[in-house]
Amino acid sequence: MSCNSTIPCYGISYIDENGVVRYFAIEVSGMDGSVLLSEFMK
Repeated sequence: MSCNSTIPCYGISYIDENGVVRYFAIEVSGMDGSVLLSEFMK
């Protein structure tokens, strides 16, 4: 995966067992370059 900015450019969402849509951004850490999956509210 390659992302050319500091803004997340990929993400996923799903509906949990309570019917709530949850959103996650796929990001690259600025500390060590590891891949992060960060939840956010829409």
